[in-house]
Amino acid sequence: MPQKASQYSNVAPLTPSKAMGCTLFLHIGHLWRGVLVLLCLAFFSHSGVKAQSADSLTVVFTGDILLDRGVRKRIEYLGLNNLVGPKLQQLFNQSHYIVGNLECPTTKIKQPVFKRFVFRGEPEWLQMLAKHGFTHLNLANNHSIDQGRDALIDTHRNIKLAGMIPFGAGQNQQQASQPLVLATHPRPVYILLRCACPSKTLRICPINPALVMSRSTHW
Repeated sequence: MPQKASQYSNVAPLTPSKAMGCTLFLHIGHLWRGVLVLLCLAFFSHSGVKAQSADSLTVVFTGDILLDRGVRKRIEYLGLNNLVGPKLQQLFNQSHYIVGNLECPTTKIKQPVFKRFVFRGEPEWLQMLAKHGFTHLNLANNHSIDQGRDALIDTHRNIKLAGMIPFGAGQNQQQASQPLVLATHPRPVYILLRCACPSKTLRICPINPALVMSRSTHW
């Protein structure tokens, strides 16, 4: 069957030497584009360092911090100095604020509520979090109430004693839902909370007359 002529049928095929020359030209083009990109990145990174000291704020948000289960065993076996690795610590050291989600009450009070997974961390371990650079700890999650309301109040107090700022919980809904002023310079920065009680927490944490948790972004 005769094939349809291509619109490029009149173009002479490339000889091996010409093809090699085109390939080399393309490689050189890609190389110079790569050099240009690196120069641009270096310029913006250098500019970013200058801007960071003048008009920027570096905030690190971590994931769940669980000081129970396997983490508890690791702490008891290896000590507290192994909680944060060197590369992560370097990142922490370059940041203005470090905000963590404390996924367990840290208290000596042992009053486990009736639920499937119940956690508890030791309050003295909070000092090591502060030493690593943590500045704020979120309590608005489904495990802060694991040891009851008194333990949550005690955790709130223990975080302050360790030199950090707790947020996401309070003596009442209004207190728990107050926006957190993270910084005022170089411009105001807030963490906004939304109040909600998940169904599995609602049975443990009724609106009256107990402490109400404010559930923020559960990162």
